[in-house]
Amino acid sequence: MNKRFTLKFLKYVAVFFIINFIVSFIFIALMTFNLVTNLYTTLSEVGPEYFDSTNMHDAPSERLKKLAKREKADLYFTKKNGDILYPNQLKGQNIKPKILDNIYDTNTINTQHNTYFIYIYHKKVKSPNITNGNQIKTSQLLNSLANQDFNQYNFNINNGKLSFVKNSSFRDYENSYNLGYNFHDANKNFLKITLGFIIFNILLVAITAFLISKRLTKPLAYYIDWIGNLSEGKLYQPTSKQKRKRKKKRKKRKTYPELDHSLTQLNQQMLSDKFYHNQINYYKTKWINQISHDLKSPLTTIYGYSKLIQTDEASQPYVQLISEKATFMSDLIDSLNQSFDLETQQMKQDKENFPIKATVERIASIIGYQQLSLSFNLGEESQFYGNKLYFERLLINLINNSIEHNDKHPNITIDFTRESNILIIDYIDDGQGLPQSNIDDLIKQSYTSKKDNANHGMGLSIIQDAVHFHDGSIEVLPTDTGVHFHISLVDKS
Repeated sequence: MNKRFTLKFLKYVAVFFIINFIVSFIFIALMTFNLVTNLYTTLSEVGPEYFDSTNMHDAPSERLKKLAKREKADLYFTKKNGDILYPNQLKGQNIKPKILDNIYDTNTINTQHNTYFIYIYHKKVKSPNITNGNQIKTSQLLNSLANQDFNQYNFNINNGKLSFVKNSSFRDYENSYNLGYNFHDANKNFLKITLGFIIFNILLVAITAFLISKRLTKPLAYYIDWIGNLSEGKLYQPTSKQKRKRKKKRKKRKTYPELDHSLTQLNQQMLSDKFYHNQINYYKTKWINQISHDLKSPLTTIYGYSKLIQTDEASQPYVQLISEKATFMSDLIDSLNQSFDLETQQMKQDKENFPIKATVERIASIIGYQQLSLSFNLGEESQFYGNKLYFERLLINLINNSIEHNDKHPNITIDFTRESNILIIDYIDDGQGLPQSNIDDLIKQSYTSKKDNANHGMGLSIIQDAVHFHDGSIEVLPTDTGVHFHISLVDKS
């Protein structure tokens, strides 16, 4: 049992680590995908670091294309001198005329591969007519349009002439440790997400520990209730959520099979011992009553003649008689002791008259099952001539089978009817019913199926033995729910 318990615990721990690994993998994949695809939400947020991290220098990514489409902008990649690399249909042309016509709507980003990424919005701002375009260096023009202060020059247009001045806020990307605002924001978000993931793992560990402990300890509550029933003299299994959930227990291993088997055996042994004890008490009472009756006469004789004892010779016959009676008493007690032992051994074979109603009510009281209803269609003092022990075991096993082999406690009704010398017992419950209507096939099927059904087969076999001992019959009658046993016992008094 300890080994099985350990293996079960390790199985749950392994399941936890597998789930944790899968969740972690999904988390990392989603986080990476989110950072890569959603790092920038607008073109203006894109900086040189994006092209360095993706090694992009001559064609835009799908993400940039989607942003450009959403913001209505055209994308270009050019060399330092302005010769277009992308799009392919414009390859080899120079970008300068296009920029001069849209100078206020143009932004450039310098990459580390000596190329420029350029995006031009569709005429957001009207551009002036620049008259000195031929005198402008394309490289200087591209530099002046860089965003995020990576432009070494700022452009100025005065009277149609374009000029450049140095940018006092210029940042040299190669000498800067600032990789962009979005990367810093992403780093903060990454820390937040990581912290959330750690908290999630802690919660997952706590929930898993709770579920494992609940899975391993929940069946124990059922057995604790069972033991509590036994301690209170209720010699039957309890009903509980744990038992109701084991609808497929014949196909599914129990958590604690050894404990279940041991408690079942203990329950049956205690029930058997209780009835055996009652039977022994019955025979003891019978034996004591016989002794009281059989000893009364010789004791009276001893007492009477003891009054007449004298020392003369005439008293000697009386003294002799007292001696003989004393010897008779000793032999009688020995004989009665031997008879008691013999009767105890022959309990299963002996027949006697016993009251039906009182015997059945005593059995119901001993079992203590609350959902049991008894009906007697016979006289108050009606008796049955048969083996009392077999009769008791028949009823006990019928009731125990209903309690043990149903997911929840059924309602049980037992009707007793007397027809001439035949005692008819109709046993009805509203449980799950039986798979077959032939009692012999049912017993055979129970014994040859899984071990969980073995006790069911044993109980039905005892019932059948008790019926056969009394030359009776038993059949399973059809019913919508539960089971209906129709039993006939012959009284041969």
